[in-house]
Amino acid sequence: MNELQSGKKRVADVQAALARDREFKKPRPNQRMAEDVPDSARYSFWCDECDKDFNADAHKESHHIFEDLIITYRAECECGRECVRLISHRDLDPYYHLSEMIREERNRYRNDVLRHDEYGFETLYGRQHFKEHEDNQKAREERKLGLERQRGFKLSRPI
Repeated sequence: MNELQSGKKRVADVQAALARDREFKKPRPNQRMAEDVPDSARYSFWCDECDKDFNADAHKESHHIFEDLIITYRAECECGRECVRLISHRDLDPYYHLSEMIREERNRYRNDVLRHDEYGFETLYGRQHFKEHEDNQKAREERKLGLERQRGFKLSRPI
C-alpha cells in the first residue's frame, strides 16, 4: 500500500467516524418532542378512581431514566387523585387503553369499513348484499381472467 492509498484510507476512516458521531449526537424523537411540548396545556385524562374521562389544565414534567427522557403531563381530578399522561412515550400511555372516549372514536366508523369477509357483514347488511358482493367478485375475477387470456397469459393450473 503506497502513501496515496494510505492517505485516502485514513481520510475515509475519519469521515466515517465523524458521520457516526453526528448520527449519535442527533436529538432523539423524545428529545425533539420535549422541545415542542408546551409547559402547560389543556389535556384529556382518565381517572381510575372515578372511571371517567375529563379535561384539565396540565403541567409538564420531565424525568431522565437511564438517559431516556420521559415527559409527562400531570393534572388533578375532581376526586383529588393525580392523573398522569405519558407524552414522550405515547405508545405506552395507558389512557389509550382505558378511555371510553377513545374507545367510542375507534368504533364510530367500524361498520362503514366492514368488508364482506369479516364477521358481522351478513348480519349488518343481510344475506342479499353478501350474495351480491360474492357475485360481483366472481364476475370481476372472470373478467380479469378473460383479459389475461386475450393478452396471452398462460394459466399455471386449470380452473
